[in-house]
Amino acid sequence: MAVSGASLRQRCGAAAVQAAGLFAVSGLLAVAAIPTTPGRATILLVIAVLDLAAAAGVVACPWRSWPERRSALIALPAFALIGLSTWAFGGFAAGTGPFFVLFFAWLGLHHQRREILWCVPLAALAYAVPLAVAGAPARLVGSVVILMPVVVCVALLISSHVRALGEARELMAFQATHDALTGLPNRAESIALLHAALSRGQRRSELIAVLYLDLDAFKSVNDTLGHRAGDDVLRAVGDRLRGEIRAGDIAGRLGGDEFVVVLESLTSEELALDVGERIVGVLSHPFRIAEGRTARIGASVGITYNLDGSVDAEAVLHEADLALYRAKSQGRGQVVVFGTALDPGNRSSART
Repeated sequence: MAVSGASLRQRCGAAAVQAAGLFAVSGLLAVAAIPTTPGRATILLVIAVLDLAAAAGVVACPWRSWPERRSALIALPAFALIGLSTWAFGGFAAGTGPFFVLFFAWLGLHHQRREILWCVPLAALAYAVPLAVAGAPARLVGSVVILMPVVVCVALLISSHVRALGEARELMAFQATHDALTGLPNRAESIALLHAALSRGQRRSELIAVLYLDLDAFKSVNDTLGHRAGDDVLRAVGDRLRGEIRAGDIAGRLGGDEFVVVLESLTSEELALDVGERIVGVLSHPFRIAEGRTARIGASVGITYNLDGSVDAEAVLHEADLALYRAKSQGRGQVVVFGTALDPGNRSSART
């Protein structure tokens, strides 16, 4: 069954397909050169077979699972075949020189500076030695000192550009899914992460808690100290939330002064209550803002659990929001859990 180009790129990666293409083109050119140099037909045919075998070998390799440095080892057969082709063409460097440029361009597309520089001595030998063996003029052999800096510069420029594009792409992806002020996941990303967490919890039969936070007295900070001070407080809230959760748990900003925390793989519901109370405590501490001033706010927290195995992130978040509404109605600094009563005498863990 034929394999399409798209499925081949998906299985092997673009780097493998491109490298295989270079080998295949080199092999086809060797075959095409046979009528013009019949005296070297045998060696050209051998080179063509080796090129096509290298192309097939590259595609067959587990390319995607290889570290970057290992994939650069393709330079060994590549330069060996280019050198052999130069010798077979009787030192006709103009016929094989473009392949040095193409291969270094490939290196720049898929490798970093270290791998590129590692290939330089191999390329220099593959260029100069066959010319010397073929009896080429010393000036032509010495042109390696011109060719190598050119191809290396090409590779480094391409590598730098690819790296800059990758960083820009990562930054754009981060900005699209994260709040610009706090660096936390935004509402859409928080809901997507919550859905993924609920799905994992359902598969593994694990307890997950969702904490819906609303800042108390935040509006007064904006009104009395200004929006710049409010932004400083929100940034600090994001930092404090990160400090109160475990690695792998989620803290996100839903918008305005509302935040969400998702706790996975809990062994008891009380652990979520403890986290909620710690968050209320840490957010009640003064916040340092510009010009040496401080601001005080608080937080109310509504909590719900995935007790029914639901994976509907919006529905679970709504439950936590209802618990938060009850917490706000009871006064500041409350932690309220959606569900049946746990301990009516405990004001910070009262349940709806």
